[in-house]
Amino acid sequence: MTAQLLTEGVAIMQYLADSVPDRQLLAPVSSLARYHTLEWLNYIATELHKGFTPLFRPDTPETLKPAVSRRSGKEISVCG
Repeated sequence: MTAQLLTEGVAIMQYLADSVPDRQLLAPVSSLARYHTLEWLNYIATELHKGFTPLFRPDTPETLKPAVSRRSGKEISVCG
């Protein structure tokens, strides 16, 4: 078997969930609940994740990090 590589978090999570279907980590294929879960995972990966990036970059001034943290916290609170 040739080694395969997945690099995106949502694809990796879906692969892992699908590889152990008896654990029911993700709703079944064709279930609307499955696609709602994937919708949220993609939102987190694309919209929320980018807001936290400045907190982990070495070139972000320490004086800006509290504001970035507050803004990111507000974005998370929208998720309910």
